Amino acid sequence: MQKQKGFANVTLVIIIVLIAGGGGYYLAKQVKKPPVPPLSPTVACQQANWSALLPQIKNILIAAGAPSVGQFVPLAVGEEVDITGDGCTEVVVLVDAGGAYTTTFALFRSENSSPVFAEQKENSGQIVKVMFDAGASVKNQLGYKTLPQDNGFYTFQKNYDEQNGQIILANCEINTYVWNSATKVFDYNANLTTALSLQVCI
Repeated sequence: MQKQKGFANVTLVIIIVLIAGGGGYYLAKQVKKPPVPPLSPTVACQQANWSALLPQIKNILIAAGAPSVGQFVPLAVGEEVDITGDGCTEVVVLVDAGGAYTTTFALFRSENSSPVFAEQKENSGQIVKVMFDAGASVKNQLGYKTLPQDNGFYTFQKNYDEQNGQIILANCEINTYVWNSATKVFDYNANLTTALSLQVCI
């Protein structure tokens, strides 16, 4: 009888332990974990309405001393493209007819939805406003191309000559600029200029 009583006591202890353990597990499951604070939303750039900003852009161009603005052709949006990598577009604005066969363009970026005349840093270190001409004649061609995949653009000029009744490329110059988010200037990039010249100067 004593052995049976001892066995019963041991069994009772085990049952109590199991019940206590199960209850503790249940209570632990019911304790709510503190809520995880949501991640701070990424601040997106403010997309400019470039068409609506043309009057402001015109004033900026005039103040910057552009030779002529909308005198021969109306000021207009030429191309909207993101070349700074911030998710909002910059704009290439058609400024005016620049000469007998060229059209003048200017590049603008935005800050807080307001237009800012973009700047480029030349190989010499000089910083100037981004303006370029595009057009072609029989023996000359000049223009630009935006490079969204490289966050930049390039300008080029080609001169042709005639030899033995054939038009050949006599000279080709290309300059490439890449966005610098720290200085907010498009820096001249020698390596990309060299690489692209093999594709452009042909």
